[in-house]
Amino acid sequence: MTDCGSDQTCHPAGPLDAEGLLTLAVLMAVDGGPLSGSAIAARVRRLAAPGFDTDHNRVGAAVERLHADGYLDADGLDPAGEVTWRIAGPGRELATELGGRAPGQACDATRTCLLLRLCLDGTMPEPNRRVLVASLLRQASGAGPAQLPQSR
Repeated sequence: MTDCGSDQTCHPAGPLDAEGLLTLAVLMAVDGGPLSGSAIAARVRRLAAPGFDTDHNRVGAAVERLHADGYLDADGLDPAGEVTWRIAGPGRELATELGGRAPGQACDATRTCLLLRLCLDGTMPEPNRRVLVASLLRQASGAGPAQLPQSR
């Protein structure tokens, strides 16, 4: 469901909540190539913040749900014998829709996804990751915007 404002720009209805953020993180984790469930959990764990549970079991359940719903495909086995997962076409569409739930204009959604990518890759410093996740969840709860650290 989308909300089209007077500027005729459509935005998905509803803010990005913790479940949506977890789903987006899992989809983005495998967007660059197939990963095992353990590797996905390790990347998503980088987003751990108060109010956002990145427990291995929770991430595993999200992977299984996304697979059952057709958003992730099994790609094969890694050297340790663990199933690897890759994003499916519908998963890319879902990631785009979830990324669009970030508040503000489309460029804000793109910025959010880029910042999440830095978090998942481990490039963004850990304290900044916590601020980003807290900011996204605070906006979802309607508590108002939080300031994100500015890049230098």
